[in-house]
Amino acid sequence: MAEGNPTQTALVAGGLAVVLLLNVFFSSSLQSDIRNVKSTADINEIDLAMMNAELEVTFEILDADLVLIEVLDARIDALENESADNTTDAQIAELQEEIDAIIDILDADLLLMEALEANLSAVAADLNAAEASIATMAADLDAAEANLGNVTADIASVEMQLAALETRVATLETSVTNINTMLAEHAADIAALETALENATSCQLVPYGNCAGADLEGADLSGMDLTGINLRSANLEDTNLSGAQLNESLLMNTKAEGAKFSSANLTGVDLTDAKLQGVELNDAWLDGAHLAGADLRGADLSGAYLQYADLGYANLESANLGFADLQYANLASANLANADLFNANLAYADLASANLENVHLAGAVLRYADMTDANLQYADLEGANLEDVHLGNASLQYANLRNANLEGTYLQDANLEDAYLEDANLRYANLRDTDLQNANLEGADLRNADLRYANLTDAYLKSADLRYANLEDANLWYADLTDANLQYADLTDANLQYADLEDADLQYADLKDVKLRNAYLWDAILKNADLTNADLQYAHLQNAHFEFAHLGDANFEDANVGPGTEFSNSYWHQTIWTDGVRYDSNQA
Repeated sequence: MAEGNPTQTALVAGGLAVVLLLNVFFSSSLQSDIRNVKSTADINEIDLAMMNAELEVTFEILDADLVLIEVLDARIDALENESADNTTDAQIAELQEEIDAIIDILDADLLLMEALEANLSAVAADLNAAEASIATMAADLDAAEANLGNVTADIASVEMQLAALETRVATLETSVTNINTMLAEHAADIAALETALENATSCQLVPYGNCAGADLEGADLSGMDLTGINLRSANLEDTNLSGAQLNESLLMNTKAEGAKFSSANLTGVDLTDAKLQGVELNDAWLDGAHLAGADLRGADLSGAYLQYADLGYANLESANLGFADLQYANLASANLANADLFNANLAYADLASANLENVHLAGAVLRYADMTDANLQYADLEGANLEDVHLGNASLQYANLRNANLEGTYLQDANLEDAYLEDANLRYANLRDTDLQNANLEGADLRNADLRYANLTDAYLKSADLRYANLEDANLWYADLTDANLQYADLTDANLQYADLEDADLQYADLKDVKLRNAYLWDAILKNADLTNADLQYAHLQNAHFEFAHLGDANFEDANVGPGTEFSNSYWHQTIWTDGVRYDSNQA
């Protein structure tokens, strides 16, 4: 394997290279400054030579002027020596012209001298500047010499580091050679892996094989061990997998209409969104299977083991699940319309919001199941065990619950309109605000049931047992309570107008503020009942028994009190009798 870090080494080498480049740059800059100084000195030397030449020309001009002046002086002396009489006008004029010419020459020479003086001043300034520049350059040269000494030291250091890097590079080259050797040694392993990968992409019907997307339509794979096989998106139409071992296999999005999985082991299998219409899964093991969203319409799952299976949103319309074990299964929002679940075990199952319309659940066990918001219209639950089931807000119109066990069941806000509950066990059931219009509760056991605010209009409660039931504010308009047992029941503020209570037993019942207008109480027993402020106007009381009843502020105006009606030992206070008058004593 390689020693060291090649990237780190490269960074060090790069840094050294930058140092060298900077040193070269500074050296070049100094050399350029030296060249500039030399160039300036050369220019100044040329300027000095030119000034020397101009001075020589000036000296020559001055010499010529001196000659002219001497000539002029000599001429003037000659003229002075000559007699004034001998001087002619012509000579005077000629002399004047010579004088004027000399003056012009002198004037020109004077201008030239002035220009020369200016040039000399400029040259003097340039020389001063050159001297200052030369002094600066001298300082720069001194600094450059010092810097060159530092550069020499840096170059020496760089040379030492380069030597170390060369050693490092040699080590890295050795490491690279070792790596290449190792790669060559693994070439055979890589080839073997590529071969294995190529084989893995082909369908192999073995445990944990890969047959994703394979077309196995009509194949006979019965009894095979295909544990953990990948059949994702495979075509299994009409394939025979009866008795096969498929536990923990992957069958997501599989198309398996008409396939046979009878008695197959599908424990933990993933069949999410699989198409399984008409599939035979009778007696199959599907514990913990993932069937969410699967299409199982018309499938045969009779006797199948589906404990803890996930069937959320699955379509099980018209499927056969008779005797299936669905304990703790998730069937939330599943479609089970018209499905057959005869004697199936759904204890603790989640059926919230499931569609169970017209489902056959006779004899099924649903203890502690969650059926909140479920649709059970026309469902057949005869003899089913629904003990402690949660049916809040469920729809049970026309459902058949004859002889069903609903003890402790939560039915608050449920709709049981026109439901059949004959001989059903509803002890301790929560039926608060439940709609039981036209429901048939003949012979039903409603002891200790909570029926507060329940709607029992036209309900049929003949021979029903309502002892200790709470019917506070319940609506029993036109309800049939013939032979019903309402001992100790709480009917405070209940509406029993036109109700039929013939032969009903209301002993010790709480009937305060109850509305019994036009009610039929023939042969009814109200002994020890509390009818304080009860409204019994127009009620039919033939042969009724009010012994020891509390009738304070009760209203019997226009009631039909027939023969045999007994009021002995009843309590009267401001009681309105049939004549409309209030009495504090028994007027019967």
